Amino acid sequence: MKFAAALSISPTLLLLASVASGYYLNDLSEYANCRAEPNTTSAVVKQFKAGEYIDIECQVSGERVFDYAIWDKTQDNCYLTDYYVDTGKSSDYVTKNCLYQGPNPGRPCDDYRYKDQCDEVDPWNYYIC
Repeated sequence: MKFAAALSISPTLLLLASVASGYYLNDLSEYANCRAEPNTTSAVVKQFKAGEYIDIECQVSGERVFDYAIWDKTQDNCYLTDYYVDTGKSSDYVTKNCLYQGPNPGRPCDDYRYKDQCDEVDPWNYYIC
């Protein structure tokens, strides 16, 4: 009987956990940059002010910022380091993981610089001359 009661509560708890997606920006800085990609060198898309409420669509691992490697993808389709968001976690996801795929790497090509040189440049005998 106790087992059945635990099963009836579980779906409710799961539903409540999936609804929670809004968080506040902490006051570690006056504002935080929301970027095009989960790193500190990509273009700034938007700035959020301290204390502002944001919706997190999903989270992804990215460049480490003050020991925080998680980045939050916001409702504005930009990435904000979790360091500035009060999720209460520095290394755990609080919502689903959005698999960031980055820019298209382009077409594959044979760009090995020393393919026609088999002396000391190619000690692994990668190319046969």
